[in-house]
Amino acid sequence: MKLFNDFSKQLWFVFFKKPIDEIPQSDSDVNFKATIQMIKDYFNSSEWNKVYDFIQTIVSFGINTDDFIKTVNEVLEVEFSAYRLIDKQLVPIFNKIEIKEIEDSLQCTQNFTALNNANLHLQTSLKLLSDRESPDYRNSIKEAISAVEATCNFITKKDKTTLGEALIELEKSINCMEH
Repeated sequence: MKLFNDFSKQLWFVFFKKPIDEIPQSDSDVNFKATIQMIKDYFNSSEWNKVYDFIQTIVSFGINTDDFIKTVNEVLEVEFSAYRLIDKQLVPIFNKIEIKEIEDSLQCTQNFTALNNANLHLQTSLKLLSDRESPDYRNSIKEAISAVEATCNFITKKDKTTLGEALIELEKSINCMEH
C-alpha cells in the first residue's frame, strides 16, 4: 500500500497539480477507490493527447518495467494508436519496423561509450518528436542527422566534420577496400 500511496502523491502533485493535503484519505492511507475513480474520470473526459501526457508522466515516475511498457504498447497497437513507448517517450510511430529500428539504434549507441554523442542526439530527436502539443519535426530531423554525423565521424576517425565530408571519407575507405 505504501507504493500506491507514494505513487498517488506524485500523481496528485506532479500531474494534477493539486495540493497533497487534498488527496482523498482513508485512515492514514490514500483512498484507493477514490484515486482510481479520479483517474478513470480523467481518462474518460480528457482529450487524447492529455491521456498520452498522463501515460508519459507515469513513465517519468520510473514505472517503466518491461511488462508495463509491453502492456501499454499492446494496448496502443490494439487501439490503432500512432504512438508507442520507446526509451521512456511516447512517440509517433507507423509500423513495427520503425519501432524496432529506433530501439536498435538507441541500444547500439547506448552500449558503446564512443557513440555517446550519437545516443544523445537520438534521445533529443525522440524527445522533440514526442511532444504531442507541438512536435518539433524540423529539429527532431536535425538531431537524427547529427546522430548519423557523429557516428560517421567515429567510424572515419575524423572530428567535427560535416555529414557530407564524413560520407565522402566513408566512400573513399569503401572504395579502397574494394580495390
